[in-house]
Amino acid sequence: MDTTKDWLNLLELTKAWGEASRRNDTPLPTDHELWTWARSHRTLDLPKQVDIDQLDDLRDAFNHGRQPHRIDMDAVIAEVTRRGHPAKIDHTGGNTATIYAGTTHTDRNGDTQQAVAAGPGWFEAPNHRKPFADTSEFTIGPDDDGHGWSVSVPEHTTTAEVAALIVATIDEVETRRARLAAAAPAAAGAMVWAVAARYPELGTATPDPGSELIREVQNLIAEWLHDRLPALRTAPAHLADPANRIPPPPRSRHGERQELSREPEQPR
Repeated sequence: MDTTKDWLNLLELTKAWGEASRRNDTPLPTDHELWTWARSHRTLDLPKQVDIDQLDDLRDAFNHGRQPHRIDMDAVIAEVTRRGHPAKIDHTGGNTATIYAGTTHTDRNGDTQQAVAAGPGWFEAPNHRKPFADTSEFTIGPDDDGHGWSVSVPEHTTTAEVAALIVATIDEVETRRARLAAAAPAAAGAMVWAVAARYPELGTATPDPGSELIREVQNLIAEWLHDRLPALRTAPAHLADPANRIPPPPRSRHGERQELSREPEQPR
């Protein structure tokens, strides 16, 4: 490692860039962008050809400021909410923080669940405040008590990327629920007709299965399908494979979409 004063000053500037990037939740720079920025400091006269060891030092300095493995869960639910989905953070035992997002539904046991659960995280302040998580442990999946599939987040990520993956998971879960919900009334109606054929004392009126029976049938169908369709127990490819994920649009600090600028943020 170069220990000259100019090099150490550059590493401090790189760390400050990372801190500003964390505040503004901007995408991480590529290796090329990081090296080009370092070369713009003429006091060092860095070569055009990338020096791998020096690039590693620059990346470490940036990450020390940016902390790209650290997830601010309050910022994530704010972004998910901004994108039109209800989201909250619950204390789920010990010092564990869990995000719940998307529409709610009632399961077979009468418990209310949301579309998606994401975590685990922890609380850094008393009274369950300042929830954070680490990318090495953080997963996102249906709110089904851990019986279904889940997807992980990149090792180094941003609030916008985590929120975008939660929103995409909500969309997937709610699409599957809608498909099941459309099948349940027909299945319940067919079942009631079959029963009525055996019980003429029910009369000739068209049997109405009722919402409670439809809900029960829907839960039964869900369990039946879950046991027979392996695809329902695995994460869909467009969520599981990071290469298939659509990156979130960049935003200004006020939320408007903007063209991506790769100029480093100025430390405050």
